[in-house]
Amino acid sequence: MNIANKLYRAGAIFISLAITWLAGANVVQAASLSMSPASGTFSVDSTFDVSLYLDTQGKEVNALKIFVKFPADKLQLVSPMTGNSIVALWTTQPQFNNQAGTIELQGGIPNGINTSSGLITTLTFRVSAVGGAAVKFLDNSKILLNDGEGTDVLAQSSNGVFDLSLPPPNGPVVASKTHSDQSRWYSQSSVILAWTADEQEVEGYSYVLNNDPVDTPDDISEGIKEKVIYKNLADGKHYFHIKSL
Repeated sequence: MNIANKLYRAGAIFISLAITWLAGANVVQAASLSMSPASGTFSVDSTFDVSLYLDTQGKEVNALKIFVKFPADKLQLVSPMTGNSIVALWTTQPQFNNQAGTIELQGGIPNGINTSSGLITTLTFRVSAVGGAAVKFLDNSKILLNDGEGTDVLAQSSNGVFDLSLPPPNGPVVASKTHSDQSRWYSQSSVILAWTADEQEVEGYSYVLNNDPVDTPDDISEGIKEKVIYKNLADGKHYFHIKSL
């Protein structure tokens, strides 16, 4: 009895494993969306491209509705490029709103497609301000299965996060003994700024303090002094621009 019982239990385990394996073979794989690059550092006033890709995970899809959000205060979309897209028929031409920071893509793929890295579009952004910027797929995006019923199989999306910084200075090197750390907030409203003289002989310096992270001073000399003091500045971010003449 003991031996027979052990054999019976072993058979039960074998059958159970077989059923589990067969059930796993019928699991539907879901489509995913991704961005490339998904990260990077870009300077103000420069442009960079972000491509959107589709992985159908072995399934055949024939339509998509994709909604993307980006920070309008830091990025501006120059244009979405669709020349090499897997989408052959756009239901409506790609739409974007630089005031709201939104992008809408809707199109079809006649006869369907099964792809692991299908290019949907390439977005060209211009950097307008410093800080962190997240470009993300919205939850109402859909990838529709080519099953005659338009079944949504989108289950995963990978967003992009980018670091936006000021371009490297190409004029005199500036320092401040009152506000030495650019990442800190100071309660002192008077600022002392000093800069090193260029190696070559200069006729003077032109400079300006404003709220624009990227600006170019005019060609009117402020003299040859190498220090300036600004008093009673308003609370907020201020940028000092200088060039030698």
